[in-house]
Amino acid sequence: MYAFRVFDVKKQAQVNDNDDDGENAAGGKLAELLAVMGVNNVIVVVSRWWGGLLLGPSRFRVINNTARQLLEQCGVRGRSGEKEGGGAGGKGLSASGKR
Repeated sequence: MYAFRVFDVKKQAQVNDNDDDGENAAGGKLAELLAVMGVNNVIVVVSRWWGGLLLGPSRFRVINNTARQLLEQCGVRGRSGEKEGGGAGGKGLSASGKR
């Protein structure tokens, strides 16, 4: 699943989209997180595999908390911070800080 949020300078418009990849509503929740954090020029991709345990509604909390931790570790800040987007220097880092 993924969500992205970018600012199109030419059009002077916010552009965003998301995909659930079968995890019903998860992409929308990620997109909502990006909007609430006020970040721009960011894409978040989350991979989840079946481990035999049904997570139920708590999966959204787990997915969003992991995404938020990743953004914070990469130094991505939105409305309240000074750095916005590209906080990882363009490097694709995982939540553990590894590529």
